[in-house]
Amino acid sequence: MKIKTKIIAAAVTAIPILSAIAINSKIFRSAEKKLTSSKSDFNLSEHIYNWKFGNISYKTIGSGEPVLLVHSLLPGTTDSEWEKNISSLSKNNKLYLINLLGYGNSDRTGITYSSYLFVCLINDFITEVIKEPAAVIASNTSASISAMAYIFNTNNFKKLCLICPHVTPNKFSASRSLKKFPLDFPVLGDLFFNYHNSKSRLKTYLENNIYSSSSYVTDKKINNLYGYAHKGWGNNRHLFSSFITNKFEIGIETSLPETDIETLIIYGSDFPDLEKNISAIKELNNKAKTEVLKGKAFPNEEDSEKFNNLLSNFLKSQ
Repeated sequence: MKIKTKIIAAAVTAIPILSAIAINSKIFRSAEKKLTSSKSDFNLSEHIYNWKFGNISYKTIGSGEPVLLVHSLLPGTTDSEWEKNISSLSKNNKLYLINLLGYGNSDRTGITYSSYLFVCLINDFITEVIKEPAAVIASNTSASISAMAYIFNTNNFKKLCLICPHVTPNKFSASRSLKKFPLDFPVLGDLFFNYHNSKSRLKTYLENNIYSSSSYVTDKKINNLYGYAHKGWGNNRHLFSSFITNKFEIGIETSLPETDIETLIIYGSDFPDLEKNISAIKELNNKAKTEVLKGKAFPNEEDSEKFNNLLSNFLKSQ
C-alpha cells in the first residue's frame, strides 16, 4: 500500500513538471521556426570568430577604416538593429557588425553574462579579428560597456559614438543576485523566460521603452526579436536572468572622465532624463560632443537620415 501511495505521489508531482517541460519545448520549437525565413537586405559577408567562451557571429561590409557596431542588450536583438545605417556608413568604411555572445547567431552558453564579459569580448574581437584600432559605435547599455572597454585597452579605439548611454543606471545588488539563482534552473527558469519574452510583452516593451512612435513596432520586428530571444532553447534563461538583474549595467560616469579620444554621444529627444544626462556628461567630460535627434532609445533608426549624415562626418573628421 505504501509503495502504491508513493507511486501516486510521484506521478502527481511529475505531472506539472512534465507539463511545464512540454510547454517550454513547444514554445522553443515554434520560435525557432520563425528564424528560417530571416534574410538580410544587404550584401553582408558572414563570419564566425572562435572566442574562448563560444562562437561569435559577425558580418562585414564595405572597405576603408574599420568601424565596429555593437548592438544593444535587449533580449533578441541582433546586428539588424543597424539596418537603416549600413548602406550609408559602409560607403567609406569597413563595417564589422558583431552579435555578442548570447545574441543573433552567436552561441548561447550556460554561464553568467556580465558587463565585464562583454568588455573582454569587444577588446578581444578588435585585437584578434579587426587587428587595428577601430571607431566603435555602440547602442544603449552596450554604449557604456564599450566606453569601459576603451579604458581597459585604449590602443583598440580610434573614436567612440555612444547612443543613449545611461549616466546612472539601475545598480546590481546582492538581493538581485539571489533572485537570479532560481531563474538559472531548467524548467522554472524556462517558464519565467518564456513568460517575459512572449510576443505581447516584447511589443509592450518596445512601445514603452524603445520607440517614440509605435509605427516602428512592426510584426516583422517582434517576430525577429521573439525568434532570436528563444534561439538556443534553455540556455537563453542565463542571458535573460543576467539582463533583468542588472548585471550588464555600467554607468557612463565610470569611464567618460578618462576618455580622451574623440567621442560623440547621441540621444533621442524622448529619452528619459535627457537634460539631466546631457548636463552630467558635460561635467564628466566637456570634450565629448552631444547631439539630440528624433526618437527615444534608437535615434539611429527613428531619425536615420540625420544620424547617418552625423556619423559620416564624425568618421571622416581627424
